Amino acid sequence: MVNERQRKMKEAETVVIMIEDIVRTQQQDLVTILNMVRTIITSSNIGNDELAAITYSMSSKLPAQVRHMDRLFGLTDRDCISNLRMDRNAFGRLCRILRDRSGHTVSHYVHKVMRAVIHLHSILFVQPTPVDDTCEDPRWKWFKGCLGALDGTYINVRVSIADTPRYRSRKGQIATNTLAVCDRFLRFVYILPGWEGSVADSRVLRDAVTRPNGLKVRRGTYYLCDNGYANSEGFLTPFKGVRYHLKEWGPQNQRPTSPRELFNMRHTMARNIIERAFAVLKMRWGILRSASFYPIETQTRLIMTCFLLHNYIRGEMQADPVEQELDDAALEGDGGQRADGDDQNDVEYVDTVESTPGWNQMRQDLADYMWQNQ
Repeated sequence: MVNERQRKMKEAETVVIMIEDIVRTQQQDLVTILNMVRTIITSSNIGNDELAAITYSMSSKLPAQVRHMDRLFGLTDRDCISNLRMDRNAFGRLCRILRDRSGHTVSHYVHKVMRAVIHLHSILFVQPTPVDDTCEDPRWKWFKGCLGALDGTYINVRVSIADTPRYRSRKGQIATNTLAVCDRFLRFVYILPGWEGSVADSRVLRDAVTRPNGLKVRRGTYYLCDNGYANSEGFLTPFKGVRYHLKEWGPQNQRPTSPRELFNMRHTMARNIIERAFAVLKMRWGILRSASFYPIETQTRLIMTCFLLHNYIRGEMQADPVEQELDDAALEGDGGQRADGDDQNDVEYVDTVESTPGWNQMRQDLADYMWQNQ
């Protein structure tokens, strides 16, 4: 008899949790749902004492939750984008994906949501497509085999006093040095958060390349980098000590006077895609613009979650409102479709980050080619 009562109490609690999920995702009529709760409870033959022992805090919160969700995304796409940084269609699909992937109701507790999002990393990270002979984009057509660009960005974090010196960047911030790699369409391919702000970008990249599940750069392809990294196979940097131009050529702008100047100008114009990706990311997620009070491990997961959700939004929304804000600020942008993965058997990847004469000569040959075909 006791076991039967416990079973019915458990069933009643389960029903309440299920109803909360229905309200959140489907927005069913609240009165009907609460009547269902009453019917289920009163028909379970649970005694008054046992019934009083069940905490129905979830059901008491249902009206407020419905009003809150309506305010967030139930009005117009503009309201939803303003509150959640994505339109209603994208948000609805995200809820379904998270619910299906997590195997249970996605709680409002942030750590459970992060765990569910990070679990989708193999889906949300993209496989970049190298620039080929069909590319007509003036920024990229010179860089055959290029996959995109990479760089490190400082994201402020809160750490213990003892750890503060290690996390202090050269700019004086208490931050984590996060390596990020993106394709030509502002979609992230790989990220490595968690390194202390005092660590050099080149060291973080070496760690990423040597990890078993780290950054994979197929031989014959490469990413554009700045001079914080070595000009090595898979990572193409500008010439050091050679000026570059960010603006288009024009009557008021001095034209490049050498192959290396021309190379640096075009390299900078293309590599700007990673800076633009960082700008969109941090405009979208305010939590990346200031340190939070979570433990450093949780702050690292928050960073990963924001990057992954950025990719999700880029794939689900035809027009990104945050990128439009950058367009209004006269920054350059682009868009594209996700590339399909291919067979990974017998593929050789870059496994070191060291400057070599051969790669330096490749850069010089590319600069000469640009100069001869400008």
